Amino acid sequence: MQQLHARAALLGQNFVLDATTAKLLLADGRPALELPPGWSLEGGQSLIVRASGLCRAATVEFASATQFVALDIGEGNCEVSIRAQLKAHHEAH
Repeated sequence: MQQLHARAALLGQNFVLDATTAKLLLADGRPALELPPGWSLEGGQSLIVRASGLCRAATVEFASATQFVALDIGEGNCEVSIRAQLKAHHEAH
């Protein structure tokens, strides 16, 4: 996630990262986001990354069979802070 804004700037490419576009290839021929096996990007959310390398503030959530991870993406510099918990605990809330 922390490399997305740098890739956008180097490629001069705007993109919106969501569950549908995460696997699409960017101009460098690589997927926008490669997740480990068993992990998925939760639906109904998106991260906007500008060709300038700037991000719009967002929360991006990922899930596996046992864990839930939320990444809070900062406005502008795309700084990432991580929140993680066991999936059963997340589903109970």
